[in-house]
Amino acid sequence: MKILLNGGKIEDQNLIIVGSFLKAFKSIGHAVEFFPVMGFYNEKLDMFRNRYIRGLVHRVFWRLLCRSLNERFLIRIADFKPDLIFVYKGWHISPKTLATIKKKWPKIPLFCFNPENPFSLWNFSYSNPWMLKSIPLYDVYFTWGKFMINKIKKAGAKRIEYLPLGFDSAYNYPDESQNEAERRKYGSDIAFVGSWDKEREGWLNHLVSFDLKIWGVGWNNANKKLKSKWQNIGDDFPKICGASKIVLDILRRQMQPGNSLKTFEVPACKGFLMCNWGGEVYDFFEEGKEIVTFTDPEDMIKKIKFYLTRDDLRKKISEAAYKRVQDYSYMNRTRQILDVYDDFIKSK
Repeated sequence: MKILLNGGKIEDQNLIIVGSFLKAFKSIGHAVEFFPVMGFYNEKLDMFRNRYIRGLVHRVFWRLLCRSLNERFLIRIADFKPDLIFVYKGWHISPKTLATIKKKWPKIPLFCFNPENPFSLWNFSYSNPWMLKSIPLYDVYFTWGKFMINKIKKAGAKRIEYLPLGFDSAYNYPDESQNEAERRKYGSDIAFVGSWDKEREGWLNHLVSFDLKIWGVGWNNANKKLKSKWQNIGDDFPKICGASKIVLDILRRQMQPGNSLKTFEVPACKGFLMCNWGGEVYDFFEEGKEIVTFTDPEDMIKKIKFYLTRDDLRKKISEAAYKRVQDYSYMNRTRQILDVYDDFIKSK
C-alpha cells in the first residue's frame, strides 16, 4: 500500500510520533511518502530573523504562510497517488485543501491522528481554527483521549477511533550502560522532563527543597529557585530515567483527564513514574503496582518521601510497568491504524 504521511521534522524529538509511524509503516512493508509540512512552513518563517517579529508573523499571518505548502501538498498527492493519506495533527492543512482532496480523489481515505487537544484554542501551538473546522472532513479521526470523543463527535466527525499514545523502542529503552560520571550528571532523587509553563512551575515550586533536576526548554522563565534546578533540554531521556529515583510527569490542563507521552516513555525506559492524577492513566497501568499517582501538592510530597526510602519497591513497580508497556508501542498503534483502514475499505 502507498501511504502519504505528513508531519514535522522526523529527527525533532518533539515530533517523534510521526517518525515512529513512518518507520512502523515501512517495516510492515508499505511504501511511505513523507511530506514535511513544518519544513515548508519554516521556509517562509525563517525570512524573519528577529525573534519578536518572527513570533508576530507566525501568530498573525500563519494562514498566508501555509498557502504554498497546501499547494505543494495537493501536487504531491497527484504525483504519488497514495492509497491512504494520513495527516499527523493537521495544524498546517487548511479545510479548503481537505475539501479539494475529497472532491478530486474521493476514493482515497483521509485519516487524521491529532496528538493534541483540538479544542485547546487558548494555546496556538496545540490548535488553531482550521483544526476544528477540518474535523468533519476526515474519513477517520483518531484521538488519544477518550474524554474528547463526545466533543469530537459533536464537532462533526464522520468516524472516531481511539488511538492512545505510546513509545518507540528506538528512543525509549532501559539504559544500563551508564558509568558513575553519567549517573552523577543525569541522576537525582526527582527528575522532571518537559517544557516550562506556569502550571508546572506551580507544582515544582513545592519541591525546591528536594534533590530535583529539571530538564526541558523554557525554564529561564521560572523563578530563581527553580531556575537553579534547570539542567538542559534533556536530550538523553533514557539516561535521565535510569539515573533518577523518581521521574515526575505533570499533565497539562488540555491533557486531563487523559495521559501524556511520558505515561509510556518513562516505563519503557524502566523509570519509576509518578504523575498527577489522570483518569485514563489507569486504563494502562495499575495504581501502586505499575504506576504511582498523586492528587495535590500535599499528596505528591507525601508519596515522594515514602518512595524515596523504598528502593526495592520502586524497582518492583518500574519492572512491572516496563513489562506492561511493551503492549503500547507505536508499532502496535500502527497496526491498529491499518486494521481501521481495512475495515474502512470493506465498508465501502
